[in-house]
Order: sequence, then C-alpha cells, then structure tokens
Amino acid sequence: MYVFAEIGRTADKEVKWQFMLVKVCHARLSQLITVLLLNLCGFLCRYSRMPRSLTHILIGAIYHPPDGDKNLFISHVLDCLDRCSHDHPNLGIILLCDFNQLPDSAIKAYPLRQVVTTPTRSKALLDEIFTNISDWYSTPTTLPAVGSSDHAAVLMLATHNPHYKQGTDVIVARRTCDNNSKVLLANALAKINWSSLYRIELCEDMTKCFYNSVNALFDEY
Repeated sequence: MYVFAEIGRTADKEVKWQFMLVKVCHARLSQLITVLLLNLCGFLCRYSRMPRSLTHILIGAIYHPPDGDKNLFISHVLDCLDRCSHDHPNLGIILLCDFNQLPDSAIKAYPLRQVVTTPTRSKALLDEIFTNISDWYSTPTTLPAVGSSDHAAVLMLATHNPHYKQGTDVIVARRTCDNNSKVLLANALAKINWSSLYRIELCEDMTKCFYNSVNALFDEY
C-alpha cells in the first residue's frame, strides 16, 4: 500500500490533493465501494485459495482530513463494515491509509487491531492499518516515500498463520450402495426366520438379537 500527495492548481488557488494507491495481488474483485465525499474506497476481494474461516476480504482505503467531521466519518465506516459483514459473515477486514489521528476507539471495538507500529510521517503515526486477520499477515514495515510525498509507504505481506492447525487425512469406511448389493440384502432379510425373536421375554435381549441378525447381513452385503 502506498499513500502519496500531489499539488494541483485551480484558477484562483493552490490545492493539495491526497491520493491513495493500494496494490492488491492475485485477488478477484467482487465489489467496489466508493464514497468520494468521505474519501473512502473499499474493495471486496476473494482469492482463488483462502482459509476456510474466510470467504472474502474487505480492503478499505481511507483518507480522513485533519479538519474533517470525525463523528460522521466513523459512523459511515462502521455502517459500511456492518453492511458487508451482514452479506458475508466470515469477512476479513483491512482498513488502511491516512487516518490523521482519527479517534479509533470505535474502530478497535468493532473489533479491529491496529498493526502499524512505526511512524509514517516524521515522528507521527498517521498511516495505520486496522484488521481482524492480523494472524495471516506479517508485521507491516515502512518503506521510503513514493514521489514527492512526505508520508512513508507501508508494506504488509501475507504469511503463514502460526496459530492455524494443519489438517489431517481422515479415512472413512462405508458400505457399498450398488443396486446388486441392495437386491441381495433385501432377499437375505426376507429369508430370516424371526420366530426365535418372538420367544425372547426381555425387550433388551430381543433388541440385541434383532441388531445382531441385521448387522451381520449389512456387513456381508
């Protein structure tokens, strides 16, 4: 993920534009969510091979200006997370880019974990990553800024989850279900003489005799 700024000009004043560049590798884009007025762009992605605990990953690229409406912005972010989580209950979430010291208690309570630990602009930590799948990624590292940006780039790579238990092969034995075996089993059941069963007095002994007779034929056919 890279964050950089460029200077644009209008007819009467100089304007500083904030651009957010997010690189997502080897993913199929399922949905694109853009809210330009709130500087939020979301990518709903699905990889060809994913952990069983996840169906999609929502990547939200966010820029919150220092003088922006904090309550409105947080409310909209949480609303987007709620809607996507409703449609995809096993959703992985990654929110990233320039938060400009946006109060993050509501985001952390979602719950999401902030994983960037090093400053990204001078001595300030402005470019953060909030996620609920940090176990599947390495600790983010900062890289030199891109172009004329005064923000460091942040790199977060997928990795093996040390808490994920490798599956084991399970051998399951089952009886054959071909038509010929079914016919032979039906004929064998029809020929059983149940007269001895009726002479048993105790119900428990009667049940045991019945299952012994039937299971023996099941095992044979």
